[in-house]
Amino acid sequence: MYKHKGFSFMGEYANRNAHDAITKNSDETLIGDIVQVENDLNLQTRFFLKTIEPSL
Repeated sequence: MYKHKGFSFMGEYANRNAHDAITKNSDETLIGDIVQVENDLNLQTRFFLKTIEPSL
């Protein structure tokens, strides 16, 4: 995360990998579930402004 004078930036990357994308029991019989294999990138930016309080 990077922050500077009201500006902030954050990013993350995830890599999920599997040798075989189909799950198996210890005796190598197929369970039938699928493992999600993917790459993800998440970026966020923010900028905070000074708040102005209304006069009553």
